[in-house]
Amino acid sequence: MTSLVLQASALTGTPPDQLRLVGLLLFSIPLSLLFPYLPADPSYLPHLYAALPGVYFLCGVLDLRRGFVELLASAVVAWLVIRHGVRNKKGREMPWMVFGAAMGHLVANDVLRHLSKTAPQDVDISACQMVLVIKLTSFAWSVHDGQLPDAELDPTQRASKIVEVPGLVPFLGYCFFFPSLLAGPAFTFATYQSFVTRSLFVKEMTRKDNKEVLGEKMVIPPGRRRKAAKRCLTGLFYIGVYALFSSKFSYFKLLERDVATRSFFYKFAFMNCAGLVARTKYYAAWCIAESACIVSGIGYNPATGSYDAARNIRIRSFELAPNFKTMLDSWNLHTNVWLRECIYKRVTKPGTKPGFASAQITFITSALWHGINPCYLLTFIMGGFYQALATTSSILHRPSFIPPPQPPRKWAYDILGVLCTQSGINFIVVPFCALEIRSSLAIWRSVGYYGIWACLVPLIAFRLGGAKHLSKLLKIRDARYADQCQVTWKTGEEVQINWLNSPPGVVNVQLASSDGKTTYPIANGVPGTTSYEKCDGGTGFGQKGGKPCGAVRIAVPAAWVPGTYSVNVASVSDPKTIGYTDTITLSKK
Repeated sequence: MTSLVLQASALTGTPPDQLRLVGLLLFSIPLSLLFPYLPADPSYLPHLYAALPGVYFLCGVLDLRRGFVELLASAVVAWLVIRHGVRNKKGREMPWMVFGAAMGHLVANDVLRHLSKTAPQDVDISACQMVLVIKLTSFAWSVHDGQLPDAELDPTQRASKIVEVPGLVPFLGYCFFFPSLLAGPAFTFATYQSFVTRSLFVKEMTRKDNKEVLGEKMVIPPGRRRKAAKRCLTGLFYIGVYALFSSKFSYFKLLERDVATRSFFYKFAFMNCAGLVARTKYYAAWCIAESACIVSGIGYNPATGSYDAARNIRIRSFELAPNFKTMLDSWNLHTNVWLRECIYKRVTKPGTKPGFASAQITFITSALWHGINPCYLLTFIMGGFYQALATTSSILHRPSFIPPPQPPRKWAYDILGVLCTQSGINFIVVPFCALEIRSSLAIWRSVGYYGIWACLVPLIAFRLGGAKHLSKLLKIRDARYADQCQVTWKTGEEVQINWLNSPPGVVNVQLASSDGKTTYPIANGVPGTTSYEKCDGGTGFGQKGGKPCGAVRIAVPAAWVPGTYSVNVASVSDPKTIGYTDTITLSKK
């Protein structure tokens, strides 16, 4: 086996340890096929089968015997601390003790890895321990939530709560569940327990009195093999992409003369290609690990009726994300859930909303979870600032690009958002990939630190009064649309059109389609506000106490094409100043 691995390593240029890891991920898929045929809990067999292959992976293949002993010790200690905390009613102290011990152990191993100068491409126990930290801390918080009344819990906490601490064997089966041991994803214990008891699945349909009724037997819904095969092929595709292009599109190439002497735009494009290629190795590992979880059955999601519960990455959503929130929500999904449920929510004082401080604590925790290398911290702190900028921009900018009926503006905003988001993430992950401060700063310098300027300048502008100015514009915009409603027109009928908050002076009125491609003139050169009509909350014209408004009356031409429209009321002196009235649904008479 070793000679085959070494030959494959020489042929592909991939380190032997990484080839062993990929091989084990692929081997987990056929092994996982047996889970549905094992007896359900309370038998110990499913728990033993969940853990023993993982023990062989670590000790027999990866030669990580000491690492396995450390994982086992960490799990047993956490189980004992949790049992002691429940018996002695330690409350919130118990999960924080588990978190501190698990994270402390992980950080200590990272320090030893750093002192021993272990190469980044060498496989050690750190990846498995990262998954275990998530499982232990989420388990501790679930037990804590199980001691509280449901009224004090949110829906996610109620779904994952554990009322009674399970025995050691089921707990170790959960901790060492081999389909997710090497690369995740990390499930909650409630998910694992529903999997081994079959309550995760659906009841078998049986016939009784010539009618189909639900039986008592739980069966795994069909489609898991087909879905698992698709995810596995996706993972293999990204392995191929990484093998072909990782050496050609490396961030370190930006420090080499043939690339460093090129123009800024070339280096900008190269950096974004390097970021894309760097992500493919994570896509590959997560897709293959997901495939094993799907074929085992634990990847089934009863809420959606699909095998998507084990998904750790939404590749399309990540690559086409128009903002940082969407992008981060699509990456390392189960870790994000852990950070949100076990850190972000828990560091916030009861009765208050999480804010910037909670976000930064969460990002710093994520950095420490990845390792003690300061490059991780640099990336995640930058990520915190980018997320703050994205949140502020979404509040202050986005509404100005989505007034009806201007989808082209919305499309332009989304396209610009995708470009900014991708160029931002490909810049800030440089330290995460390079893992050397000096090299990271040199790579950033080669592209003029564009990602730092693109983040800090808007944030400073917001602090210096830009946010207040945009807020005022939003209030004006909201007032403009406050009185809109849905109106249906039919061709040939006579309609009265009225509008509030008109642009000043004389205006042109036209009907614009929702896709922005079709416009029909209604009236040109009419007063923005008439002297004889008043509107009053939809109750008609001439009402006492009504608001001044503009108005025209037309017969809807038969040539107008049915669809969704809105009336644009544009100032003649300044055509860019546009007001709107009701959203129109046009149909044939």
